[in-house]
Amino acid sequence: MSKNNSKKIDITLRNFLGYLLCTKDDFANELSKEYSIEERNIFIYNCAINTIFEYMQTHNTYLLPRLSSLNMQKLFKENFLLRMFQEESYDENQISSSTKEIIQEFKHIKKNLNSKEKNELLDKVNEIVASAI
Repeated sequence: MSKNNSKKIDITLRNFLGYLLCTKDDFANELSKEYSIEERNIFIYNCAINTIFEYMQTHNTYLLPRLSSLNMQKLFKENFLLRMFQEESYDENQISSSTKEIIQEFKHIKKNLNSKEKNELLDKVNEIVASAI
């Protein structure tokens, strides 16, 4: 993956993480109350990771980050409706180190973060994106 395309996917992932941090509770509330909050957060995390790798394998990552972000959000919603919650494994050899770092930060989706923690997480991801120039 070229440096420019890597930068675009990093920005797309940052936008997707921001979207999930804002909407996670809405998605969690759509799941059965028979699951604990922790289980629902893990389901959302697994769906997000599956969406990321599916998107990078099947969609045009050369689009502007804003368009890619909207496409990734749409794919996440589709995967969520299909209940694609099982954890999948993927070959990460074709991914830049900055992209891997950003994907690692998605693990925080499993936690119930307050506004300050969400902002700190997005600041950290912004630093990763900025340092990948």
